[in-house]
Amino acid sequence: MLLNPAIRCTCDATDLVAVPLHRSDGSTGIAMLTCTSCGLTWEADTVPTCHGPNYTQAYATNEQPDLVDEELELLLLAEDIKERATAALTGRGPTVDTSEHRDFLLRKAAFLDRTARVIELGWFLGQFDDESVNDASIEAVHAACEFLKLDRRHHAAYALGPTRVTSPDWDCHGGARAYVRQEYLALRQAEQAEADQEEYLPHRGSDGELFDTEGRPL
Repeated sequence: MLLNPAIRCTCDATDLVAVPLHRSDGSTGIAMLTCTSCGLTWEADTVPTCHGPNYTQAYATNEQPDLVDEELELLLLAEDIKERATAALTGRGPTVDTSEHRDFLLRKAAFLDRTARVIELGWFLGQFDDESVNDASIEAVHAACEFLKLDRRHHAAYALGPTRVTSPDWDCHGGARAYVRQEYLALRQAEQAEADQEEYLPHRGSDGELFDTEGRPL
């Protein structure tokens, strides 16, 4: 049985009916969810019980890496951080910056949040059993809480989202995972804004001469 269902209605009920979505590629997903207690219906990627961006907003599928690729990237990144942290302890290198550690925790929490959501929705289609849902949800919550605690410990020094980390909005059921989605979206937007700005900034060539964005000397 599901020990603590992550997907629930605003009335806190978890007895939901799913409307299947049949995609053009032949795969099946979930289009809508309906609460049998109060009758509320919402889109599958929306989280009616939580503040912050929904799954579509936070993890636009055309912009995010495949989950398998992201898992490999996280494993390599974790190993790199571990090696550099060990080197720093023995005086063979600089310490790992807190902001870098935060970015890793955010990516990890977002990956587990995305993974858990796939499993949670797949449960309605009989694709996953209760144990798989429970395990994925627990991992996602644990990673999200670890990230939320880090931001609260550092008094939101690195936070980018509109709702402060101290807000009680994040203390509800699913709130930590919602905070991850807010910060992940805010980070993506900041990175995109920086990339857009760099596109219009002049740059220097190998000889030090200044060029405009179209390669013309200034």
